[in-house]
Amino acid sequence: LPPSMDCARSALTFEVEEAASDNFYCPDFFSNRTCCLETELSTVWEKVEDMLQFIRRVLHDQEHEMLEPEEFQGSPCAEYHTRLLSSRTALYRRARQATEKGAEILQGAALHFVCAACFA
Repeated sequence: LPPSMDCARSALTFEVEEAASDNFYCPDFFSNRTCCLETELSTVWEKVEDMLQFIRRVLHDQEHEMLEPEEFQGSPCAEYHTRLLSSRTALYRRARQATEKGAEILQGAALHFVCAACFA
């Protein structure tokens, strides 16, 4: 965040109706005093949403690739390829779950970071 959005060091704060913007709400324990303008909050949150949308889009595209069946029947190495791909698919699914959890953590961390900076 730009230094202008660190309200803990700002003498220029003002009261708002609630610790929120059009796009998110801060938990109740944050104050309703801020130095952050609504446009600044929206810009930061739009960037966070853009990152999350990119992650979701990549996961969605990869999901379709993983659902396409592979045909190895008739190949002398069919059993080997099937085992190889099934182990890689299992590893991919674990990595995907970790990425989904990481995206949730990113969203929560960004929310608390913005709330802590702007509504402390």
